[in-house]
Amino acid sequence: MALSIPKLACVDRIESSSIAVRHADKSISYGELDRASNQVANGLLALGVTSTDRVAIVSRNSIESIEALLGISKVGAIPVFLNWRLSLRELADLLEDARPGAIFTQQEFSDGLRAIESERSFSSSTLVFDSSRLQVSYSHWKARYESDLELSLERPDDVAAQLYTSGTTGRAKGAMLTKQGFSESIIDAVNFWQMHSDSRVLCVLPMFHIAGLGTIIGALWSKAQIVLSDAVQPEGILAAIESAEITHLILVSVMLQALVASPACANTRLTSLETISYGAAPISVSTLNQALELMDCRIVQPYGLTETTGVVSLLDNTDHRRFANDPTQQYRLASCGKPRAGVEVKVVDPDSGELLPANTPGELWVRTRRLMMGYANLPTATREALPGGGWFRTGDIATLDLEGYITLKDRLRDVIISGGENVYPVEVENALMAHPNIADVAVIGQPSDKWGETPVAVVVRKSDAQLTEQQVIAFSREQLAHFKCPSHVYFVRALPRNATGKVLRKALRQDTSWREV
Repeated sequence: MALSIPKLACVDRIESSSIAVRHADKSISYGELDRASNQVANGLLALGVTSTDRVAIVSRNSIESIEALLGISKVGAIPVFLNWRLSLRELADLLEDARPGAIFTQQEFSDGLRAIESERSFSSSTLVFDSSRLQVSYSHWKARYESDLELSLERPDDVAAQLYTSGTTGRAKGAMLTKQGFSESIIDAVNFWQMHSDSRVLCVLPMFHIAGLGTIIGALWSKAQIVLSDAVQPEGILAAIESAEITHLILVSVMLQALVASPACANTRLTSLETISYGAAPISVSTLNQALELMDCRIVQPYGLTETTGVVSLLDNTDHRRFANDPTQQYRLASCGKPRAGVEVKVVDPDSGELLPANTPGELWVRTRRLMMGYANLPTATREALPGGGWFRTGDIATLDLEGYITLKDRLRDVIISGGENVYPVEVENALMAHPNIADVAVIGQPSDKWGETPVAVVVRKSDAQLTEQQVIAFSREQLAHFKCPSHVYFVRALPRNATGKVLRKALRQDTSWREV
């Protein structure tokens, strides 16, 4: 049976003996992956999972998590990828929202997930990839089922996957992405990545991010070889490139910045590289110039969002090379390129929705068939994000020039991007306000050489309260994933607010004299 990925992408031809995925000292061929995912699908059907159900994956990237992804999709169910870096409280909220019929996970997360199920009013079949305990062992469970499967589930408007993207209100939102959106976005990405069946794709981004999931699906669609790596430090990534002769590297901007800055980069054999793709945050022109000098390959920068199923615009390799070599055009390296075919954009006044002239900052709106269906269980948030006419409000402040290049200026909702992770100030502020000695707090982004940005907290102590920076950080780590926690805490007498009582984060970012108080 040819490998098919209903609702996500279709691989119509396949060499069953070709290696599909490598991870450490393990590998699986396309034929084996097809059979294993069929077993997963049959196992899910035996558990009573149907095409209307959600199935969660709480796992680091692994061969097993890819088997689970394909098996869930073959049943027609909806894979829900959850960020394993979240705190138990945060995971509990997402699981309660998604109500999955089954959960695939790893041993390190299984005890926490069982604790969540015992505390909340739902239960799921939990299958642990790397457990030796028979009652929960994924490998024993999978082995019970046949490796043949006959399903044909082609519904382009159905939900293909659900990815959570936090909102400024502090509540995570489950973006429901369609098969049509995935198909169009993945085919587009494969084309500009120039991915093919001889490609070896290094996957370091997690599948709970649209970029990580898109990389996995794009490589499968291309019949390429996926090389999974747990490396996040530049030396580990560089070693993986050299040892596996990687051709395609998809990173967040801060990772590319770290690679270029690493002394090991100049001494690593990078001749196998064909394409480097980076994104998720701005990157300096000087860093890009260094990358272009060090790496003799295509370099592209896609811009997109979870809600758009990935790519909206692209600064392609030709643009990178042309702008880098023209001092009068180098400023354009800070742009995120032009919209892709099938994508319309406009820049509007965020309050009135009126179209703005070229080069005028405003909110970027996007119209494309790749848009999400909406946010699960959140009709009001869906209506706000999808105001009508097929448009989506990105929440990003941008300019659009006369040649069609998009340049992001700010984030309407003050999102902090730290190491490729989105950190939403209101969520962190809500958690910190639970501390008995905090009267008021604002969270903003501060530049970081390591992470691009890092969240910092500006705190007003309650009257006569004793509170230290270390105590605030320790408290935040009890409530939130570590990447969301403030790296520094500053104490002030009062926060700047406007007439309606909203904290003026922009004022805090522009006038930093409060750091010296």
